[in-house]
Amino acid sequence: MQHSIGVSLCVYNGEKFLGQMLASIHAQSRRPDAVVIVDDGSTDATLAVASTWERLLPVQIVSHPENRGLASSRNTAAAALTTDLIINADADDYWFPDHLEEMERVYSSNGGLISGNALTWFPGSSVSKLTSSERFPIPGTRQLEHLLADNFVFGAAMFERRLFHEVGGCRDIRSSEDWDLWIRMASAGAKISAPSHPTCLYRQHDQSLSADANTLPFEIEVLEHFISVSRNPALCHIAAKSLKRRRARLALRVALGQARQGRNFAARRSALKGLRGSPPVIAKSAAMILSPGLTLRTYEGGK
Repeated sequence: MQHSIGVSLCVYNGEKFLGQMLASIHAQSRRPDAVVIVDDGSTDATLAVASTWERLLPVQIVSHPENRGLASSRNTAAAALTTDLIINADADDYWFPDHLEEMERVYSSNGGLISGNALTWFPGSSVSKLTSSERFPIPGTRQLEHLLADNFVFGAAMFERRLFHEVGGCRDIRSSEDWDLWIRMASAGAKISAPSHPTCLYRQHDQSLSADANTLPFEIEVLEHFISVSRNPALCHIAAKSLKRRRARLALRVALGQARQGRNFAARRSALKGLRGSPPVIAKSAAMILSPGLTLRTYEGGK
């Protein structure tokens, strides 16, 4: 059974990559039935680039007058789509020609939530040797438990439009909104799977959201929200352990920032909270407590 598939392509100041991404959609062996491009208040030529593809793809452009963030943009795209399935895309992705065909094949076999399987390209360097599914393997069982520990779903994911709306769409957070959505989909019973080979490319650059060093507060918010609404004590315990690790990592990051400012007493006090984290975080936090300046030089020197 073939399903209708709509692309949710949300863009903010993506003129550099958007044309290439749309070209890769146009080159698919299985063409999408709809492509909704949400221009999220861009101040560059994103809208002009998107408009050039209206004759080549079933494109609908929706513009936000101001930047609202990815969560709001995903909701806007989902509201505009009427297809059976939605597949997320970002301007800095690039789809290999079999991406959509393979994602639909996996969905037809397994249903649920289909993670993309991506290679990563580093400008000026090379393509990663490992795919996203090799770096973050998808467990065969107890998927929600593993997902609460770490997000193993690549952002270019496919799911039922009905499921997206049933779980409430994207919550209004500025980052990690996808992880939050996957958790709620898995909580609703969605099985997670992925193609066995890479079908897309993630082009990493300075403006990549996933490269943002400030995502920890939002990851913490995701876990706090899950604990506040879940009625499953065992899952809440797993989420609490994951939350504890992230709070410790954030405390270490705060301590490093304080050490850069020469606030050694404050750095030591923040580092005490890092002692609740994973072994590497505990080791760095202990070193920060003993010698903030030396630890900062060692940490930033990559030693």
